[in-house]
Amino acid sequence: MIKLIAFGSDFFKDGWNSFDFVIVVAAWVGTAANNIEGLELGHLTTIIKSFRICRIFKIIKKYKSLRILFYTFIGAIQQLTNVGGLLFLFLFVYSVLGVQVFAGVKM
Repeated sequence: MIKLIAFGSDFFKDGWNSFDFVIVVAAWVGTAANNIEGLELGHLTTIIKSFRICRIFKIIKKYKSLRILFYTFIGAIQQLTNVGGLLFLFLFVYSVLGVQVFAGVKM
């Protein structure tokens, strides 16, 4: 509200401010809808609230060092999936091996 009052009509000229406004209003509407008895929106309010995570992109755009870290993380995701796949393969092999070895053990 303070930022809206301070900028006045110039507030909506920036796309990020408009996005923030829509997210905040949607969160308020979702909270109000959850408090009204008989009105059940279900997962719709959760989906609307999950868009708040997109506000982090505004911060990433603003700070160069954070942008470098973010792009490094995005670039490393491909290698992390390869390592995760290899770990899953080891887990699967040892699970099958454990079932075969301990199949005859009685309780």
